[in-house]
This record gives sequence, structure tokens and C-alpha cells, in this order.
Amino acid sequence: MSTSDKHLRRLPGLIATLALIAAAWTTPARAGNPDFPYPPPAAPYQPQILPPPPPPNLYKPLPPTSHEPGPPPALRAPRGGGGGEGGGTYFPGGMTMTATKILHEDRDKDVARSNAVIGRPRQAVDQLAACWSPPLPPKGETVEITIRFSFNDRGGVVGAPRTTYVKAAGATRDAVRASILDAIKTCSPLNFSKSMAASAPGYPITVRFIGRRADD
Repeated sequence: MSTSDKHLRRLPGLIATLALIAAAWTTPARAGNPDFPYPPPAAPYQPQILPPPPPPNLYKPLPPTSHEPGPPPALRAPRGGGGGEGGGTYFPGGMTMTATKILHEDRDKDVARSNAVIGRPRQAVDQLAACWSPPLPPKGETVEITIRFSFNDRGGVVGAPRTTYVKAAGATRDAVRASILDAIKTCSPLNFSKSMAASAPGYPITVRFIGRRADD
């Protein structure tokens, strides 16, 4: 038998062996299979995604409050006393008032000083307005001035009033300013009551004086 014949006889067995090896590599392994010594392939990695935590509770209930408005803030008077008529309470922003004066052609009728006892700031402003004699405006016009000042405990005005607005119809602004300074000089010191003398000093008052013709 020639060598080539021997090789031909071994060829079927070689092919069968190669087929078994190929089947072994392509067939998935099973647990407990002694014919496949390699371990089964591992499962693909699956990351564990956790749900997000709940948001924190930031709501804090407010304590129960009364719906009734409280009194405005107040400051005590810097001087002693303060009780009785007129009160001894100061409001931080001061007081704002308007005083209207009827003007006449005869300037002497415009000045009317009084020594009546003054127990409230409104009475003090009315007294200053009674002493005010500004330049007479044209018909249909008004003369106006707004000043800010404070009283001392003797009924006088502290320092020079601060002028914040002037309307000088038919006159100069300086003439209107001079008229209110003359009124303060003529009427002060005012006759303060005890409670007014105790509570008024240093308290800011803003007054808008308006002069209107009597024949308008």
C-alpha cells in the first residue's frame, strides 16, 4: 500500500475530529457538561440605576397671625412728661399738614395774632397761618410755600425753617419766603400747653401754606 493510500484512509477520521472541535467551539456551554471544559460566558454588565431621591420639603408653615392691622410705629418724646392732652407719642416720619389762608387787599386784615393756649400741632399751624401775610396773587391764582420745621418747648420755631416748595404767583420767591419768616417771627413763641411743651420739641412738621384771594 502506497503512502498516499494510507493518507486517504486517515482523511475521514481527521475530518470527523475537526468537525467535533468546531462544534465544541460554536455550541454554547451548559452547566455540568463534562464535554465542554470552558466556563459559560458571563452575562453583560447592567448598571443599576437608582431613582432620584425625593426633593426636600422646604415649606414651613407661618405662625397664625391676626388680620387686624396694628398701630403705626411710634417713638417716645425725647423730653419728660408727654402724658395728658396732646399725647406724648412721636411718629418717625413727622407730621404733614395743609393750611389755607384767605388774603385781602388790606394787608392788615391778614395778620391776626392770638394768645390762646395751644394743645395740638394743628392749632399751632393754624396760628402761624393766621399771622401769614404773603404777596397778594393775581385773581384765579394762589401763592404757596411748603416748609419743614420743629418747635421747642417754649413754643418757638427751632432755627430757620427749611423751604421745600414755593409758588410765587405775581411775586418773587424771595418775597414769599420772607413772608413766612415774618409770620413765624410775629406769632412765636406760641402759648403751648404743658402737654404740648412736653411732646412737641424736636418733632418734625411739614406744612403747606396756601394763600388765596378773598374775591376769587
